[in-house]
Amino acid sequence: MRVRNEFGVFRFQKHQNDLEKYGLSGQVKCITTKKYNNNKFVEGEYDWKHIMEFNEIGNVIEEKEITPSRCKQKIHRRIYRYNGKNFKTERIEIFADGAKVVESYQYDAYGNLREVHYSEQEADLERGQEFFEPELMDIAEIDREVLHYEDQNRVVEIDAYVGSKLGRKTLIAYNDKTLETMESQYQLGTSPALYRQYYFIYNDRGYKIYDELLDGQGAVVIYSKYKYNKHGDMVYSYSNDIPEAIESTKVFEYQYDYDKKQNWLRRYLLKEGSLVMDGSREISYYG
Repeated sequence: MRVRNEFGVFRFQKHQNDLEKYGLSGQVKCITTKKYNNNKFVEGEYDWKHIMEFNEIGNVIEEKEITPSRCKQKIHRRIYRYNGKNFKTERIEIFADGAKVVESYQYDAYGNLREVHYSEQEADLERGQEFFEPELMDIAEIDREVLHYEDQNRVVEIDAYVGSKLGRKTLIAYNDKTLETMESQYQLGTSPALYRQYYFIYNDRGYKIYDELLDGQGAVVIYSKYKYNKHGDMVYSYSNDIPEAIESTKVFEYQYDYDKKQNWLRRYLLKEGSLVMDGSREISYYG
């Protein structure tokens, strides 16, 4: 089963382009982001590198995630294809071991995404355990997802199929600003049941300031809180598993340096009373 890349169903929300989705200013051509070992900058060393290339319309055309290793670095790629209306038609994910997952998208006359189809090639169990979430329902894989809209604007239901069999239903609720506030996932089969729920709260600027994951009985499994600066970048995050325990609590505070376009170039983590460089970005622009 495909795992959503973001907490909740946000990957289906509409944006003018990917620059807006990622909160980037200017006509960005390429971003290279590095995450440093042990949250500490060392010249030439990094724990993770992410490269995003954009077309001139502002949509991502390729991503690379590069992880160093002792023998050979691992490269994980995503390639995006678009039609003449600049609608995304394919997302091709290529893993370091050569396994491939292809998502294809179908739209209605209003430009709303209606169906997502999935296909796999050379997927092995070890890689699949990292990419899929088999415990979500008693079905091995999802072949397609069908999206249902309210007023041709908001996704209110997502049905997941294996072949012709409906395996999971997701219901989405919104606030009066069309921001998602609740997502409920139902596992269907011999005994249909609510599997999990996500709950979201936002500030006046539309930034998520609280989220929580609940199990099928309505008990909170984990919750998180967030704060942002004037640029919309996160400066504080707090998360805790339930039951609350010191070892399960994660608190992060950040500061940033920006370029002339107001996109951050360096991110610092407040650690034991000191600022250490947690990440850096190199950004190139069109024009």
